[in-house]
Amino acid sequence: MFPVLPPRIARHTTAICGLFFIVLAGLAPGLAHAASFDCSKAQSAVEQAICANTDLSALDTQIAGAYSDSLQYLPENQIPALRQEQRNWLAQRNHCASPDLTACLTQQMNTRSRALLKLALQGQSELGEVIQQIPANPELAAQRLRTWHNPLAAAWLVWLHQFAPESGVSEKEAQRAHDIAANSLKDDSFSWSVLTDVEKDPKQSNSSKTLLLLRMVIERLDRSSPVLMNSHCFIFARLGGPAWDAFGPLYGSSRDAGAPVCSPRGDLFTHPAWQALEKAFSPALEKASSDAGTIQFATYAAWRVQALKATVSPSDFLTPATLAKGQKEPEVALKQWSQPQLFSATERQAALQAMKPAQQQTAAWLVSARGMLPEQAQRAAHEIVRQWVLDRISFIDGSDFSPEN
Repeated sequence: MFPVLPPRIARHTTAICGLFFIVLAGLAPGLAHAASFDCSKAQSAVEQAICANTDLSALDTQIAGAYSDSLQYLPENQIPALRQEQRNWLAQRNHCASPDLTACLTQQMNTRSRALLKLALQGQSELGEVIQQIPANPELAAQRLRTWHNPLAAAWLVWLHQFAPESGVSEKEAQRAHDIAANSLKDDSFSWSVLTDVEKDPKQSNSSKTLLLLRMVIERLDRSSPVLMNSHCFIFARLGGPAWDAFGPLYGSSRDAGAPVCSPRGDLFTHPAWQALEKAFSPALEKASSDAGTIQFATYAAWRVQALKATVSPSDFLTPATLAKGQKEPEVALKQWSQPQLFSATERQAALQAMKPAQQQTAAWLVSARGMLPEQAQRAAHEIVRQWVLDRISFIDGSDFSPEN
């Protein structure tokens, strides 16, 4: 397990984030007509028209981003054709002229933007599908991943070397791939410092280092491609503990907002019984969150990991978790609650009434969707709901932030 930043820090760290956004807001007016090129050096009528028009400037920036994404997500053998196609399009765009210069540019740039966005998404989907082939055929997946030259494909080659040696990824190839993936993080000083600190730590295993690198690369992806964003989800069932640790709370800040970048499997938590339980806790959680600062994101990340684990590895819940010092069983804690300003009697009663249906629904789901035996499903379901409630009680009453934790 690699180090999580100290999670029990002061609760009012949001002031720093507020200052950051104030600074950004102050910079915003100067960016209104920013194109993908330096407008101070614009010479042609087309470039000047783009710089003078907010909509065209935004389109130009969008095209540049989509082109960059296409270069990144297309296999290497398709890159030369894309570059030539882009050159051809630029020449065509530059033929736009007055008196309908703006209309011509708008039409040309909208068309190109849509084409590039579609191409980038196709490349992302194809890469995601290759990654999803890893469990069934790691050797073939490695062969196909080698045709991409981007940080994500590189991070997966490192993963294959570490966890699937049958893939044929050598030590030398893995080191080259590591450098490609790691270097892509250098423009983010915080992520880079976390990665380098962990990689220099002799107490950290190679498995932890590999998974941390993969997580950090995934976190930087454009989330517009569901296939790509969910392509790593098989690692949780395959690796268990190391994967849960690697993709759980890490930063103790809003950077944890997306962890574990994978939704619970199936529809368990969409059932009315679970929605009723969530509804009972929502007002109290909202009150507690307003005083929790950015550390709340780490807490929420831990909860999402637990939800994912409940649907992927429910057998992990067959053994009840040990209560922390001073912690009470959820039913007792709810009945003996002494801070009604945080969690009203009505809300607590609703929570108590919702627990049993949530357990019953979970047990039924574990039998039907996960194939568990009824007796095991009942035990796992009881523990899943128990831990879910205990985690939220600890967050609401503040014990989640106590020095002992």
